[in-house]
Amino acid sequence: MAATSDSVTTVVKEFMRLIQGTTSLSSAITVKRAKYSVDDPPDRIENRVFIGGNYALMPILRKIEDVVRNHGFQPIIARDFDIPKDKTRDYTLRLLFQCRYAIFEETVGDGQLAEVVRTSGFGEIRMLQVYMAIDELKEPPKTMSVMVWQTKPPPQGYLTIEELREIVKTFLSEIK
Repeated sequence: MAATSDSVTTVVKEFMRLIQGTTSLSSAITVKRAKYSVDDPPDRIENRVFIGGNYALMPILRKIEDVVRNHGFQPIIARDFDIPKDKTRDYTLRLLFQCRYAIFEETVGDGQLAEVVRTSGFGEIRMLQVYMAIDELKEPPKTMSVMVWQTKPPPQGYLTIEELREIVKTFLSEIK
């Protein structure tokens, strides 16, 4: 398939911004992810780890995805699936229930609260909840729903990306 004039222009503009130092390499490179079907998620259920959270924090969710993949599990992020907007809740829950493990980033509350509540009441899925802590006391941000504190296990705070990686690694190591 031949590149359109618009797509070539966009690539050239991004390249020029990269050379001029007005953008980063990661911003200049756009990776188009293949959309999966909710009816046929990749890998076996025993290897799937559902990753949920507010999509405004997608860079954090992608860091979690990297750790999950590097530990031999299949990350499942609903955004990577072909889901009609009017079916988001139903399809996301279907995806969740096709996984044995779930990790939720709770810093900014959103639709994941319904998923967390369902997971905590469903013994077949082992869950980890994390949030960006305000300080060394692991004070949660005010953007976090108080409802998540009523689930088991309670969420774990992190101050750095490295600390987040370690929390996720520990969770995954305990289930291997």
